[in-house]
Parts: sequence; C-alpha cells; structure tokens
Amino acid sequence: MLKQLKRANVDSNSTKMYLLLPIDNWKNKGDHRLISLNCGHLFGESCIRRWVNERTEKYSSKQATCPICAKQIKLSQIRNVQPVKLVVQDTSSIDKLTKELDAIKTQIKEQQNALELSKLALSLCQRDFTSEDEVDFTFDDLDEKDMDLREYAKQIITEKILAQEELEKKCNAENVQSFVDLHTEIQFCDQVLGRMEELLNVFQSDLGNISGEIQNLQEKSTFMNLKLKNRKTLESRLGKALQGMVIPPYMIK
Repeated sequence: MLKQLKRANVDSNSTKMYLLLPIDNWKNKGDHRLISLNCGHLFGESCIRRWVNERTEKYSSKQATCPICAKQIKLSQIRNVQPVKLVVQDTSSIDKLTKELDAIKTQIKEQQNALELSKLALSLCQRDFTSEDEVDFTFDDLDEKDMDLREYAKQIITEKILAQEELEKKCNAENVQSFVDLHTEIQFCDQVLGRMEELLNVFQSDLGNISGEIQNLQEKSTFMNLKLKNRKTLESRLGKALQGMVIPPYMIK
C-alpha cells in the first residue's frame, strides 16, 4: 500500500488520510454508503465526493484522481456496492500481531523505567559524594587538636571513590545494555508492522476482486431482467394472436 501511495499524485496528506482511514464505518445507504470506482477501489461516498470536489476546485477535473492508484476519476463513475453475501473477515493474524506489538511496547516501557531508575541512582550517588578537598580541610582542623585521623580519613575517601567509580561503570554498562535491548525491540516492532502492512495489502486486493465480481453480477442481473421482460412481451402478443385463430377440426385430430 505504501508503494501505491508514493506513486499517487496527491499533495494533501491530511486530506488523503480521511479517505484511506475514514472515521465513520461504511454503510449500505445514506451519504456514507459503500461505493466503488472504475479502478476497483472502495470508499465511502461522502469522502470520495468531497475529495473530487476539492481537487477540481483547487486544480482542475483532470487532477481528480483515485487516492490509492492515482487513476483519473469522475463523479459519474461512482457505483453503489450492494453486497449479496456477508463474510466474516478472519482477523486472527492481525489480532495476534497486535498482541505481540502490545507486549513489545510493555517490554520497552519496562526497559525505559529501569533506565530512569539507573539514572536516579547515579544522581543520588553524585549528590551524596563528599570531595577529598573538603575532607582534607576537616582533618587539618582536627590535627591542630592532636587527632591522628588523616590517614584513616584518606583511606575512607579512597574506598568511597573506588566504590563510586565501580557504581558508575555498572550503571553505564546497564544503560548500554538497555539501549541495545531497546534497539532490538524497535527493529522487531518494524518487522511486525511490515507484516501487518502485507496483510492490509492482501485485504485491499481481496476487496478489489469482490468489487469486480459484484459488478459482473449486476451486469448479468440486468441482462436476465431484459430477457425476462422480452419473454413476457412475446407471450402476451402470442396469446392475443392465438385467441383470434380458428383451427380446423382435422388439425385437432
């Protein structure tokens, strides 16, 4: 479907969206009933009429084209579609892909939450950290009171610095892995969306085939009605002619 949209000579994406993705459901009657164009694509009547009128007013009648295949269309070519049989569409594949996509979105959200928690932990560690210069100043003051705590304090600061560096490495490694997992999930989402697009293309093709079959049935119905009308007319005329005929007795025997 995307390749067809790229080939279409359509300038307004927003206008095109209400044709391809209508808000209201198609109906069998009324302003938004189901109609078919000569190219076989199906739309709601109110949408396609508005599309043709806007294109004609803005450009010319030659610029009124099908939003899907870009073939020139006219309002006189609109045909009502009257389904003769309702068939339940199998959407199990699309439903399965939708569930898979929802599960992936949940996993991505969990990964993002874990990443935010890692950033918060790193921020707390940086806020609670006391610099070595501040500790030196404190213990210089204690030396004046003959308190031999400098070496002990430096050892504590060194251990805290090492612990801080180790925590930063761990947080960075977790963040990198989270980004890798997130990238993998996004690629998988792209694959799922690609499969859904293929299913939608198949569905659009099936709708086009059904439209063609409906047109053939309408033509056959018109032809049969004409034959029936001619037959009734002929029977009526022959009946009047037979009433006025006199058949000899020997022909009856």
